[in-house]
Amino acid sequence: MKPVLQQILSMTATLVAGAAVAGPWDFSSGPPASLPALSRYEAPVFPARLRPTTVTAGYATVVFTVKADGRVEDAVGLEASDPAFVEATLDALMNWRLAAAPSTTVPRREIIQFDYRRSGTVASLSHGDAIKSVFAAAGDSTPVVRTLEWERMNRAPRRIAGDMPAYPEALRSRPVRGHAMIDFIIDATGRVRVPTIADSSAAEFGEAALAAVRSWRFEPPQEDGVAVNVRAIRSFSFGGGVARPSEARVPLDSERIAQNP
Repeated sequence: MKPVLQQILSMTATLVAGAAVAGPWDFSSGPPASLPALSRYEAPVFPARLRPTTVTAGYATVVFTVKADGRVEDAVGLEASDPAFVEATLDALMNWRLAAAPSTTVPRREIIQFDYRRSGTVASLSHGDAIKSVFAAAGDSTPVVRTLEWERMNRAPRRIAGDMPAYPEALRSRPVRGHAMIDFIIDATGRVRVPTIADSSAAEFGEAALAAVRSWRFEPPQEDGVAVNVRAIRSFSFGGGVARPSEARVPLDSERIAQNP
């Protein structure tokens, strides 16, 4: 069983009550019920460039953020058996429009997985913002596209561009202390992707931290000489007009945070 699917399946019952993996699905009848509610849908198709090959099946797991109007804001492949399956998923995904739904992050974030068959049928799995479930699972194969947790890397990528958050102008007239936590993916080129505010004591602190992290750039991450994506979390505390990594809320060890905020 694929590493991502193995752990997602084990966590589905607790993360999403009543959600389940769909069997092979005939997309002519509409999207599987396990997907988020959609007002516009386009089915992914088996990659054309793989049809002449011996590849008959594959999978891709993709994380994406959603704008207020239901359009996809950003999307990146977390894991896949071949990059072509990520491309096929993203091609369809960017034409989706999602119905309004509660979210634990700002912007809203979703994860989907599609299992492709050359016959054109696809099984899918979706749950809300349970991004943790797709990382670092023990499996019997190594996906071509993969994403690691920051703390599990042999050498985490170094931040090479971008500033720390500025204290929000809207709060300068009545200075208060606060915090914000940003959850994001560093893609194989070092770009920050699908960042979200996972927690904040005030919306202004969350937006300030989100704006700063969006501008960050890292060395292209690698593990054992192979390009990978990295999932990272950064926690900031605000006070006295400056922001710094929060020792109280930091999810990684404070020394590494201080060296690579």
